[in-house]
Amino acid sequence: MADYRPEKIVQKVFANSDWCKTCLLRSYPELRGRVVVTGFPFDFSVYEPYLRTPKEENLVVFNQRFSIEKLHIIELEAAQRLIAKGYKVQHLSGQPEKELAKQNISLGVLLEQAQEIGLELVFNPTKNDYHRNLAKATFVITTSIADMLPVSLIEAIFLRVIPIAPKAFCFPEFVHQHNLYRPYDLADIVRIIEEKPQRRHKIGQYAQEKVMDKYFAAMELNRAVKKR
Repeated sequence: MADYRPEKIVQKVFANSDWCKTCLLRSYPELRGRVVVTGFPFDFSVYEPYLRTPKEENLVVFNQRFSIEKLHIIELEAAQRLIAKGYKVQHLSGQPEKELAKQNISLGVLLEQAQEIGLELVFNPTKNDYHRNLAKATFVITTSIADMLPVSLIEAIFLRVIPIAPKAFCFPEFVHQHNLYRPYDLADIVRIIEEKPQRRHKIGQYAQEKVMDKYFAAMELNRAVKKR
């Protein structure tokens, strides 16, 4: 008769970052020894056509969702400081401003504040529009506190946009330490942008062939364990 005990059925669980693994084990300590960190597979060839896009020297973008878990209040405060220093700041969105405002009252209020300070919401109706607008930027800022591995930031890094991210969560796993700011520290965000650190970031580990090799290696190990 087949053994359906959980320890026999679940051999490996895939996590896309070390931070994801930490969160998993915090909630499910019984998975210790079974979580495999693989990363997320990116087909970087998709972004190569946009590498020729001319840069706008002082263009700063936010390309995360305009939502509470992305700390949009910090985004507005950082944008206001940067605009005062002469930077052009945009939020790249997959939804029109009117649609975002309908989602809840607080978002509508924050979008009004964004207009008042000069933060431009740029609607991107297609992926092509989004990638072109992202590739124009010199800097990209993330204020997120809810990412296991942010696709939007890794896309930007491949497009040679300088990342500015919190020194927390999954970000130190692939963003150079010189591009990491103290969480919630607006002055530190501005400092990094003014310093404009030109560093290499460890996104090659997320190339689809490398990630798939990790998946296959874990599955082969899983099969070997089951045969015992």
